[in-house]
Amino acid sequence: MTTPDNRQFVACSQSSNGLSAGKCLMVSFCWVVFALLTGCVSYRPVPLEQTLFRSDLSTCTNDKISVAATVLSSEQCRRVFGADLYSQGIQPVWLEIENKSDAMLVFFERSVDPHYYSHMEAAQKAHISVWRPFFEHGTFSVLLWPLLPLAPIRAASASAANRDMDEYFDDVGIGNEALSPGERAEGFVFTHVDAGTKKVPVRLVGADQKYTCTLFLKVPGTLVDHDLVEFESIYRDDEYIEHDWQSFVRRLATVPCCTTNAKGTQQGDPVNLVIIGALDDVLQAFTLAGWDETEPLSLSTSWQTARSFLNGTSYRTSPVSNLYLFDRRQDFALQKARDTINARNHLRLWRSPWRLEGKPVWLGQVSRDIGVRPTLKTWNLTTHRIDPDVDDSRDNVLGDLVESGRVSLVGFFRGNHQRRREAPGFNLTGDLYYTDGELLIMVIEPDETVLQVFDWHARAAKKPPRQDE
Repeated sequence: MTTPDNRQFVACSQSSNGLSAGKCLMVSFCWVVFALLTGCVSYRPVPLEQTLFRSDLSTCTNDKISVAATVLSSEQCRRVFGADLYSQGIQPVWLEIENKSDAMLVFFERSVDPHYYSHMEAAQKAHISVWRPFFEHGTFSVLLWPLLPLAPIRAASASAANRDMDEYFDDVGIGNEALSPGERAEGFVFTHVDAGTKKVPVRLVGADQKYTCTLFLKVPGTLVDHDLVEFESIYRDDEYIEHDWQSFVRRLATVPCCTTNAKGTQQGDPVNLVIIGALDDVLQAFTLAGWDETEPLSLSTSWQTARSFLNGTSYRTSPVSNLYLFDRRQDFALQKARDTINARNHLRLWRSPWRLEGKPVWLGQVSRDIGVRPTLKTWNLTTHRIDPDVDDSRDNVLGDLVESGRVSLVGFFRGNHQRRREAPGFNLTGDLYYTDGELLIMVIEPDETVLQVFDWHARAAKKPPRQDE
């Protein structure tokens, strides 16, 4: 009886009788592929105790509950689950929860992500496919078609491996848990993929109480624009100008009207935001409000942007073009994507050389993209068309951040850069806009706070008293 290995040997030995070396290599290649396709498929993820992802846990605790969490990178997913979950739009979050109260509390996975994947749904998406290898390589897949009759051999072992996968996903998933006083639970929630900072709210509810811990996790293996900025090096310590509330009003009168091009020779979109707060606090407030960070501009992100444009899909972290203030491009950008990449709200922020009672002051520009149009003023001959009512975009940011609960003080400062409908302004790509010229000013806190409205013109002589003081 001639075995497959013997047949391969015979085919190669006949090369001297007319079978070229190239054909011999092709035969060998086919049999290697055959071995991969028809060999026994098994499911052997790396045991959790042998992985290191739990060394990066972030914690949140109060008198009633304690939560620790971390988010897996794409590479960690391959090790822990033996599958590329990111390609399926799944991002596992590891949770460790403790009920420190004296009552029964229930955890629901939907508090982390209202549209989470169930354990079995995630496992089904990760299942080993019998037929995919025969069709996933485009034209080259034709080379494998002669082996299609042998696919049932692979199917038998793949079926067993997929059952093991179902069992494993069920074992490591945390599930919806009822926790008695002092009880702990741990496991994965299968969420949708985020980049940059991921918001992870964990809520436990009881008969007449509700407790929430919200963590902000850096997604490993992802890069956003502010990762490339050394914020502590933007200004020297002696370059910062400290302000009290009275002197800060005078400073507001000096805020530039508009962004510029790189040379500072042309005016762009108007400056309409002043945000006061530490970088992490600002990022967390926007993340709570549903905004995303932005990826740096590169060949990869440009290609993904183009693909999203052609497919009419959304790209939540799409890079933005550069505008300039303080002789440099934006320090970072944030955006809230809509149905497609053609429509989104986005803003740019620059750290200023000013501080208000020790807190950093950021100047910003926000607008709303409402479409795409051709232009000769950009390298790719296209640009986003903005909503000309930039005040609406500004006020939308106010509504979003107020709902985050992190804004302690809000008000408007009347500037002198009004642009009326009958005499609009124009940005660098020729889009017209109109504005009342007012700056939206917000003070951001690290924790949930009480909102106050502040009249910067009438009451700026001293810091307003807190309502909870």
